[in-house]
Amino acid sequence: MLDTTLQFAGLIAAVVIYARAEPVLSRADGGAFTLVGAAAYLLTAGSIWGGVSILLGYVPSVGAALLSVGLALLLLCGRRLEDIHIRHIPPLSRKEHEQ
Repeated sequence: MLDTTLQFAGLIAAVVIYARAEPVLSRADGGAFTLVGAAAYLLTAGSIWGGVSILLGYVPSVGAALLSVGLALLLLCGRRLEDIHIRHIPPLSRKEHEQ
């Protein structure tokens, strides 16, 4: 039962990670290889590798499954966190900038 749960969680996480990382590669400029581009390539390749491995019968460890699900959740809510951060921190006034 635990094996099936770990496989299911890992597979769902791999699909979410791929769905969030692949568009970054599609929109990237060919000459703009940055850390973000490298991260997108690694996330895409890792999610494909993980998904295929799970479909072939691999059971991820609890730690790997937790890490994958956590990363998938982070990618899903990343934009919301940025919006919350921007919305809730008031801009500095001119006096605060000068100090």
